[in-house]
Amino acid sequence: MATKSEILSVLKMLSDYQDKKLSEPAVKVYIKTLADVPFELLERAALDHVAENNWFPKVAELRKLASASRLSGKARHYSEFDADDAVSAAQWKFMQVTDDFNASLRGEITEAELYAKHGDYLSVEEVE
Repeated sequence: MATKSEILSVLKMLSDYQDKKLSEPAVKVYIKTLADVPFELLERAALDHVAENNWFPKVAELRKLASASRLSGKARHYSEFDADDAVSAAQWKFMQVTDDFNASLRGEITEAELYAKHGDYLSVEEVE
């Protein structure tokens, strides 16, 4: 999980690079909504964002990029995290599966795409 100071360091990097000053309420929103993202993934997401875009990233954009980094293996493997990070990683994965499942219900991604990304987490067991 990213600490407040780690999130602030990422926001400072982004604001310096983008030449944008965030309001105090906006900073608080970023801190509250990114606290569950491991720092390494958050930092990678910020760097990926500035490499591809010319605007300051929204929370949702950073979370999506952090998730993509996790799933693509750009970050450390789960086994390299300590126990707290492993729990956080499991929560993060659950959240991403849930987000993608909801996206499939809205028709934003196909069921095949959902299973391609998360098939190992999605299984149907017959109940007798």
